[in-house]
Amino acid sequence: MSKKSLTVFFSYSHKDELLRDELAKHLKPLERDGTISTWYDRQIIAGTEWDNDIDANLNAADLILLLISADFLASDFCHQVELQRAIERHENGEARVIPIILRHCLWKKAVFSKLQVLPKNGEPVTKWADRDDAFTNIAEGIERAIDEMLKVAAVPVAPPQATVQNVTPIAAPTIKLPSAPIVSSPITTTPIQVKVRSGFNVSIPPKDVKKSAKNIEEGEIAFLTPEEYNLVAHQVDVIEPTVLLSAKGIDYRELEELLKAQEWRKADELTAKLMCQAANREKEGWLDTEHIEAFPCEDLQTIDQLWVHYSSSKFGFSIQKKLWLECGGAIGKYDYEVWKKFGKKVGWYHPQNDNWRTYTKFMNDTKNAQNALPASLPFRRRSPLGVLFVGVVLGELGWVLFSRAETCEV
Repeated sequence: MSKKSLTVFFSYSHKDELLRDELAKHLKPLERDGTISTWYDRQIIAGTEWDNDIDANLNAADLILLLISADFLASDFCHQVELQRAIERHENGEARVIPIILRHCLWKKAVFSKLQVLPKNGEPVTKWADRDDAFTNIAEGIERAIDEMLKVAAVPVAPPQATVQNVTPIAAPTIKLPSAPIVSSPITTTPIQVKVRSGFNVSIPPKDVKKSAKNIEEGEIAFLTPEEYNLVAHQVDVIEPTVLLSAKGIDYRELEELLKAQEWRKADELTAKLMCQAANREKEGWLDTEHIEAFPCEDLQTIDQLWVHYSSSKFGFSIQKKLWLECGGAIGKYDYEVWKKFGKKVGWYHPQNDNWRTYTKFMNDTKNAQNALPASLPFRRRSPLGVLFVGVVLGELGWVLFSRAETCEV
């Protein structure tokens, strides 16, 4: 099957033509392999109506690159015609718009400032020590955006539902054109799990001016709405836990099905079983420091991603590790006072009675716990005495688990 080619439109000031030409050179490999075709106004044939040609190509483009400089912002045509139409098509999901900062200017006051820009951190191309580095960074960002757009374009659109006379039909799921990297549905909106790329700190402006911006730091994992993802798609990677890796050949599909169904207790018990299997501790049925420190990273990552994904970032070892650090904990160091703070935060510890809840009591109250807790995956460990504990026994080993999670980049 032939690969779909996307049309790229350059919106720029003629005073920046040399910089446009340099960017076009860096995108040439994507043209040669058929990924994109590009258009800019110098391709208008003599004798044709240039404004009609520009409108036609702007309206047909899948990807619109805004080459930003003071001259671009000062141009009435760029602002009133190309920019306004580009933003309109972007907001309607008809095209993707990527602003590219060529030279220093007051672009943060512009209508496109809510979009993520290139190159990295919005550093103007002309301020880079090596402009080839800047254009390579831009080309790589554009290539990632194109890959995301092509993935969405490859998802089949569900056919319209059959209707019965005098009955109001339910709208079938729809997919935006390749300009948007996510699937949109008029019935429901599915959160997208992402991880912020190295070198970026993401800030998403709120819809409600009374609320604060959503700030996500480099390397942090978060769930975004499709609208939020559209704004920061160039600075995050989508985490898809569909590839269930295991260094021990373990099949995690049953765990995935339990988590999909939100069968938290069954999933937790299966997680304990699978972790013992991955650590070659099935007979013992519990993990000690030695085996946690050597736990296979592929399996720890898979288990964590499944829990985080299907609980919408409520449960997971990476969530627990983050909470441990927020409570004042340190990676590789155990502190019982910090552990009590952590236990209180996730609902394992009652400071009034100075006692830890048993596993059974905690899981019997899991419905209320889900509503109250910011995050918690009850880590199940069987002690040598055969008693199930939450908190007390894990308190001795939790910091080891978080240390392993840090090593495995969980």
